[in-house]
Amino acid sequence: LQSNFTWSISPSIVPSSQPSMSPTIDTCMNCTLTGVISGASRIKLWGNGKQQLSFQGVCDIIAIDNPLLQLQIRTRPGKQAPQWSGVVQLALKWKPTDTILFRFEGNDRITIDNLGSHSDVVEYSSELNNNIPGKRIHKFQFTSVSDDNFIRVEELPYGLHNIEVKGFGGTFGGSSGFVGSWNRWNQSPRVELRDGNLYNGFDASDIARSWRVSSGESILNNPSDICEPSY
Repeated sequence: LQSNFTWSISPSIVPSSQPSMSPTIDTCMNCTLTGVISGASRIKLWGNGKQQLSFQGVCDIIAIDNPLLQLQIRTRPGKQAPQWSGVVQLALKWKPTDTILFRFEGNDRITIDNLGSHSDVVEYSSELNNNIPGKRIHKFQFTSVSDDNFIRVEELPYGLHNIEVKGFGGTFGGSSGFVGSWNRWNQSPRVELRDGNLYNGFDASDIARSWRVSSGESILNNPSDICEPSY
């Protein structure tokens, strides 16, 4: 799925006697933006999918974090192609109730499922993946005014997962993490590190280390503090 966005910026005329002001940040609370983490740890940052990063390595990472939810992922080298890493585990916490809504491990099963007790927040559905025999596609649709407000998890061979998030501002607005900064979806740089600084580089391993999940905050199985690139 792709989302196309257009925007225009009109220059402001500032009297020479006054200092110029910083551009207004568009928090995009009524927007629908897309972020993707592919099975090969390629990340499409919040927006229209054109800005991409790649991380090949071992790390537990906060992919998306905002006042409502936190998505954590674990990347590990592939079994058949160890030069490439992929998402082998993911888990989502719903912060208002401090509940892990679901967790996937490398066995294509939801090993933690608290979706039934949060049916007012998210609806779950799944279907067979017609492109990959024996695999399924899982969809977690968040309750909002927009149907485009979901996390989609696609099972891949060898225990990997594709993650696509099509988020509405009411649920995902203000997010930061490995998928970038929601509030900077149309600005450069588009990545805010965990300490609040903006990242101007091109090495996704720096971003992964910044958003590394500590063992004390992990909702993944068998927490790990290791975060190292494989190249």
